[in-house]
Amino acid sequence: TSGDIVNEYNELKKDYEEIKAAYKELAKTTYESFNDISSLVLSKRKEELARKRAEMLSNTDQLTGALSRRAFDKRLDAEINRARRENLSLGVVLVALDCLQQINDTTGKQAGNEVLKILADFLMQQCRTYDFVGRYGAEEFIVCLPGAGREDSFKKASSLCENVQKL
Repeated sequence: TSGDIVNEYNELKKDYEEIKAAYKELAKTTYESFNDISSLVLSKRKEELARKRAEMLSNTDQLTGALSRRAFDKRLDAEINRARRENLSLGVVLVALDCLQQINDTTGKQAGNEVLKILADFLMQQCRTYDFVGRYGAEEFIVCLPGAGREDSFKKASSLCENVQKL
C-alpha cells in the first residue's frame, strides 16, 4: 500500500540521515586525527632538527668552525681502525700557532681570535674532501690525512707551513 511505501521511505530517509551524520562524525574525527598526527610529525621533526643542531654544535669548535677535540678524536679513532683493517696509510699533521700569545698581548684577544679563524678556514680549504681538521688546543690544530703515507704527510705539512707564513 501507499502507506507502507511512505513508512518505508521515511525509515530509509531516517537511516540515511543517521548514516550521513555518522560519516560527518567520522570525517570530523579523521580530520582531527590528521591534525593530531600532523602536529606530532611536526613536533618530531622540530625535535630531530634541534637534536642535530645540538650535535653539530657539540662537534664543532665554536670559535673556528673546526671539529672539536672530542669530535676529532672520535673520527680519528674510526680512521685508525679503518686504516688497520684495510692496511692503509694515515697521516696526521699538528699545526701550532706559536705566535698567538704575542698577537694577543700586542693587539688583543679579539685579533688573536680572528687569526685563529683565518688559520682554521685556511686549513680546511687546503684539505681534500675526506681530510678533516680539528682544534687541538688553544693555539693548535690537527689535520687528519686518510690514505696519506709518511712522504705525502710530510709534503702536506711543509706546504701548510709555507702557506701559513704567507697569510
